Amino acid sequence: MKERVYLGDWAYNAGIIGFIEIMLDGEDITSQNIITVGPNYIEFDRNSLQGFSDKFFKKAYQRYPRTDELINSGNKLLQKLKNNEFDKNLKQEVSNFKKRIDGFSKLNQLANKQNIALPRNFSEDDAEQYVSQIIGLLNEYKQEFIENDVKTYLATISSIYGQKSFLQRSITTGLKNRFYNDFEGPIIERTNKQDKHHTCIFCGLRPAKKDALLDTGLISFLGANKDNKNFFWNFKPQLPICEICELIYFCIFAGLTEFRIGQTKKFYFVDRNASVLELYQTNKLFMEMMSREENILKEKGILNFLNDYLLLKLREESKFRLANILFIEIDLTTVAPKLYGFNISKQKAEFITSNYDVFEKITGNYIRINDNTVYPFGVFMQRFLNNTLSFQFLSFLEGQYLSSQKPNSKINTNLSPYRLQMYNVLTYKYLKS
Repeated sequence: MKERVYLGDWAYNAGIIGFIEIMLDGEDITSQNIITVGPNYIEFDRNSLQGFSDKFFKKAYQRYPRTDELINSGNKLLQKLKNNEFDKNLKQEVSNFKKRIDGFSKLNQLANKQNIALPRNFSEDDAEQYVSQIIGLLNEYKQEFIENDVKTYLATISSIYGQKSFLQRSITTGLKNRFYNDFEGPIIERTNKQDKHHTCIFCGLRPAKKDALLDTGLISFLGANKDNKNFFWNFKPQLPICEICELIYFCIFAGLTEFRIGQTKKFYFVDRNASVLELYQTNKLFMEMMSREENILKEKGILNFLNDYLLLKLREESKFRLANILFIEIDLTTVAPKLYGFNISKQKAEFITSNYDVFEKITGNYIRINDNTVYPFGVFMQRFLNNTLSFQFLSFLEGQYLSSQKPNSKINTNLSPYRLQMYNVLTYKYLKS
């Protein structure tokens, strides 16, 4: 049986892109025959979902491949122990490796159960034995550790999801099998019970799945729960959802471009209403450019994407309107996630492309005050795109720079008079235009 999924709001669209990413598993969208891509919808056969659980976990693990990283670093460390002098630096590397193991709770528990430990005053032989045994554990229980890494990423590191399916805290083993039993299996075999009284409020095409709701367990920053019942008619925070739309929303992580530095957790999505194919290609371009970018804040990656994509579109279509492109930024650094959205008009697009060389010179700035860090470029771009840019922001930057020059200042910044002048030039041009 074929199922059709139409474009919707930005979050649903991100889920569609994530679903396509997972289903294609590296295949080119223009030459594959797994999903039919229509102008504003995708269509697929339920039977094509066979193996979806494997693909889902593979895609999520690519975002957080902790197990393989530990195996690789362990093998490199083992080679150093065998081929180099056991000096203070090498001993510190072993200690650092142990700290990483201690932070991997599932691995650490298994090591303790098998009495694998590194003595406090360890020798070279002790270090070799410990590292070898840890590598052995990682390889022996690799699939179990990989599934645990997926859970850790989705539930903790990304903070996108709540406690749905295998992400529940009480579930510690058989994670992929739980996902299969909750999603893949019942959808293919059509064993999910339907809600006789409600149609899915998201697609309007299928009956809602019995007892299935879009709540914070499914998507942490979108779902409704009993805590916000005052916002709902008759005080019932129920958003009935069908099994297909539930799966689409659970794929949202794969449709978002990740941005992480320190404790900062942000995700981006570029929403377009033009077509599914262009929506997919736009976000793929963004993902690829961000993954290549080595700048500390990946600011140039965002800027390069804006410049290259907008230049391309302005050249392709002289009357092209960019007002229907929506950039979504999801800030997950706080308990209550913050969502920012901004449209790019044709005038702003032309302003970015014509002043690209100046924009490039203000990327990578930071202002550190004790444990807090402000990144001026990101704030500048947000105000520019939201039409709130003024000289007041420039005055703030100048004040922080001057304060940083005082003796024993608690402010540390890499701003300079030249960079401040670049901010001034852009602000002046923007306000004048």
